[in-house]
Amino acid sequence: MFLKDFPKWQSVYKFFRKWREDGRIEHFIEKTIMKIRKKRGQNDTPSVGALDAQSVKWGNRMSDNGFDANKKVKGVKRSVVVDRNCFILGRKVDNALKHDSKLAYPLCGDTSFFWPTLRKILVDRGYRGEVANKVKEDLNIEIEVSNTPNGTKGFTPKPLRWVVERTFAWLDAFRRLVRNYEHTDESAEEMIDFATIKLLIKQI
Repeated sequence: MFLKDFPKWQSVYKFFRKWREDGRIEHFIEKTIMKIRKKRGQNDTPSVGALDAQSVKWGNRMSDNGFDANKKVKGVKRSVVVDRNCFILGRKVDNALKHDSKLAYPLCGDTSFFWPTLRKILVDRGYRGEVANKVKEDLNIEIEVSNTPNGTKGFTPKPLRWVVERTFAWLDAFRRLVRNYEHTDESAEEMIDFATIKLLIKQI
């Protein structure tokens, strides 16, 4: 396939912006997740999710480049909420300088708007305290912190909460998402949406 076989980038971008503004991309993701869940014998809308954040290195000098001192990464931070199948229910991209818990509340708010049946979100210890109380009070979603059992040494995957790590592994398989090449956080979120669509279509 040659470059001449593709339409002009201006035309592609025009339709993309229109679909984004009309909410068609979010609608497609939502309906596809519901279809796959129902096919697997699950409720079409989830009640439990898992939340975590991933710091991603910047890919060029025009992309966002905050520094995550904890993970020693300069770039952006992706936060996602996923269901038991590792399907992304909500996503937010922001400067890597911000703490995971600071991004959790707006992400939970956006996710609950599209998935009002969500009642519990599993997280790690970085989301304890004020943010958990605020999400419970304002959104009626319980934030459950997964702790390592006493006496346990080394890494221990937590049932269900661990699925979000698999989601991050899936995203890292996309060349465009290995690093952040986008000039805005909104564009970075849209790249996650495209990856989500491709992953969902493979599950149908």
